[in-house]
Amino acid sequence: MVKMKKYWPIALASIAVGAAIGYGMWTQRFVGRFAAEEEIRVKVAAAKKIKSPGVIETVGQLQAGRETDVISLLPGVLKDVRVKIGDAVKTGEVVALLQATELIERGRMNEIAVKAAAADLQDVRSQLENTEKKLAMTRDAYRKDLIARRDMEEMEMLADTAQAEKERAQARLAQGEAALAQTRYLLSLTRIVAPVTGVVTGRIAEPGASVAASAVIMSVADPAIMRVVIKLPAAEARLVHPGGGVTVRVPALPGKVFDGSVSHIKMAVEGEGNTSTAEIELRNTDGALKPAMEALISMPLDEERELIMIPYAAVFELQEKHCVYVIEDQRARLRSVTTGAQKSGDIVVTTNLAEGEKVAVTGQSKLRTGSYVRIVE
Repeated sequence: MVKMKKYWPIALASIAVGAAIGYGMWTQRFVGRFAAEEEIRVKVAAAKKIKSPGVIETVGQLQAGRETDVISLLPGVLKDVRVKIGDAVKTGEVVALLQATELIERGRMNEIAVKAAAADLQDVRSQLENTEKKLAMTRDAYRKDLIARRDMEEMEMLADTAQAEKERAQARLAQGEAALAQTRYLLSLTRIVAPVTGVVTGRIAEPGASVAASAVIMSVADPAIMRVVIKLPAAEARLVHPGGGVTVRVPALPGKVFDGSVSHIKMAVEGEGNTSTAEIELRNTDGALKPAMEALISMPLDEERELIMIPYAAVFELQEKHCVYVIEDQRARLRSVTTGAQKSGDIVVTTNLAEGEKVAVTGQSKLRTGSYVRIVE
């Protein structure tokens, strides 16, 4: 007992030293590490799941519907384009000209050849006519025993030769006329015409440009039809069907509501992300709708949807992608997301975020993946 009392202070001191050393090592390992990092204060919000009526609301841009390409049927150099974007054109109207120097020269040479062939045929016909008259006189003389049979046979050979020459001259003339007709047809193709009535929506080639056969010069669209192409998450696209009704509002035309329908859906292909596209058509009977106008799309569905919502302030754009910083274990993790419609300061997130995950709503400009953060109220 006396020995225990004697060594008790030494034991207590040893425990204290050990605790001090352990605390120092912990401090050096953890506290020191945190102290060496910049502590970024952020506010966070938890992603919440809500039930929404079966309506897809999104934004798109009006485009001309049912576009038709105006093409050059010949290769060459574009000499002139007579219309600009927005101009109305009618079927058969000349909208551009192709330079055709070689064709013009070919046509001139063909005309000369045709005239020469026609003159040659006229001479050959005259010769044949004279030869046939002589043959008739020779046969009459032979019947009267005035000449030998050999003389008549020689004249018949001359007549056959003249007839064959006439046929060759006719063939040369026909060939020349066919070449001239073909050249004139090709020359007509240098006058590029609008295939349909509509409005010019694009000019692809400009004067002076070299174009190939079948090259697109411009596009013309039916002004009575407009379209909007929108992107949809694959999960939402499965709820949309061709022929489904759509309501369209245009901020540039307040108070007006346009009825449209889904004309086409292209589902996302595996390996190309999970974004599908839907094409919407609407009538433009009064011509008020113009290409490039913003369109607010509302697409009713047959069932409710569960949506993930976060504050709009949490989303920022990085390299043309929508991103958020998810906060996990006091660390920031960059994550790209797909967003949908905005509602009262919140925004729908359709991919890469689960209910309850916390996202930074302030201080994102200072954050990087792995940044140490302190959450403040």
